Amino acid sequence: MILSVKEGISKYTINYGPITQVCGQNIILKNYIVKSICKFFSTEKYADYEEKYLDNIEINGKLPGRKQWECAKFSIIEDYIMFLQIGKKSVLDKIIKAQLLEFESQKELYEIDNLLLNIFGRINKEIMADGNIELQYKQEELFSILTKADVKICDGRDIHELSQYELVNEVVNMIRKYQVKLPEKRMYVFENIDHVLTIEQYRNIVEKCEKISNESSAYFFFTSSMQGYLYYSNESIENVNVVNDEIFSFDGDEHLKKFINENYPISFSFSNNDLANILCSIIQYIGMNESAIPLESQIILKMINDSMGIKSKWLRAHKNPELEFMHS
Repeated sequence: MILSVKEGISKYTINYGPITQVCGQNIILKNYIVKSICKFFSTEKYADYEEKYLDNIEINGKLPGRKQWECAKFSIIEDYIMFLQIGKKSVLDKIIKAQLLEFESQKELYEIDNLLLNIFGRINKEIMADGNIELQYKQEELFSILTKADVKICDGRDIHELSQYELVNEVVNMIRKYQVKLPEKRMYVFENIDHVLTIEQYRNIVEKCEKISNESSAYFFFTSSMQGYLYYSNESIENVNVVNDEIFSFDGDEHLKKFINENYPISFSFSNNDLANILCSIIQYIGMNESAIPLESQIILKMINDSMGIKSKWLRAHKNPELEFMHS
């Protein structure tokens, strides 16, 4: 899918799919794109000062419905913690209520309900019988008890004591269960995920989310700006975007390999692993006018930038075809 975000007369376009990665160092534009998406796919009304965000989203050239996706955004650690807490209209509250509606849970609740009715009846008979008052119990109060429980680590510690990776992992586990219990089309936006996870942790989380998206209607949207933060797979590469001086979106794994084979200045065979490593080293610089990175990475970066009309060259010529390419 092609997702476009408008700002006045400008339109910013990215590739969008079940796993979308938005890299690059144009933080202001990336923040605008994220805010536009999250605001549009929310139930919030637009304030008077948010007029520029009003209906500024298009998918494949058309204005989507605001209810097309439920949207949840994670920007700071507290967002992850709140997602795991029980509260009015919270995700965990919805999951618990869905669980309680299942047959086995209903049988157990019926037994608990009868026990509580017996207890209240006995109290009223033995203690309250002499007057005109009694203790009253309603079945809804049983649900209230269950949804007022505290969420703790299994050893009793507060969830704030989880590491950042453990916290994000718990959120992803909860998302998977949410999609199973209440399967709806939802979008989960992880903003500045590189401020929370290491590169390896990031790739593990995105791989886990990719599996969830393959089994459900969940869409995941990740933004990063630090070098190396890229999850590379044959399926996900076409929804990798880089937002810098220009916006660049990949066209797919095979198209990328063909582009490199046809344009690299010497005959050079790249394995999938080689390509993944090179892309990880250049991903945050694509579409940027200046960069200083290893030779092979610079060559592919220059190839991509040249194709976008962004020119950069070395100041001194070399006989080596690769170095001559960098001077061109």
